[in-house]
Amino acid sequence: MSKRVVLIRHGRRWIEQCIARGVPLLGICQGAQSIAHVLGAWVGPMLGEPHEFGYSPIRPSVAGKVFFPDELHVCQNHFHEFAIPDGAELLASAEEFPNQAMRHGENTFGFQFHAEVTPTGFRRWQSREWACFGKPGAQNLDEQDRLGAEHDAAQHHWFMGFLDRLFGGI
Repeated sequence: MSKRVVLIRHGRRWIEQCIARGVPLLGICQGAQSIAHVLGAWVGPMLGEPHEFGYSPIRPSVAGKVFFPDELHVCQNHFHEFAIPDGAELLASAEEFPNQAMRHGENTFGFQFHAEVTPTGFRRWQSREWACFGKPGAQNLDEQDRLGAEHDAAQHHWFMGFLDRLFGGI
């Protein structure tokens, strides 16, 4: 059995325990997909295998208005999605990948996007051999740089506030 399989299995068990005990939990990208999977929802690539790589707007659902502004541009880097599990609620959507944020119970959240990534971290992603430039839905380098410069500060401010709300301030 590979280390990756063992880590994923342990991660899923940890997610189950956090949910069962009411421990605040935030899954980002694959973490959100893992939460959805643990809760019984489908996870995988969309038909046609589109990508989100760059900065794109998300909009809150009615339930999400408590957590999100009317529009927030967020950093994206994925090509899989997750279905909203039974008992969870959709919090935010985007045009190409509709399930961007969900909540299960009071303190289990999953975000498809990467609000945790700094501009420096995103530049590292842009320079990797696996960067998905040229794939359907991926923005080009100039567009990513422009949108990142325009929206990263607002994303960071929102994310720090969300983390304080979920985990408590310092």
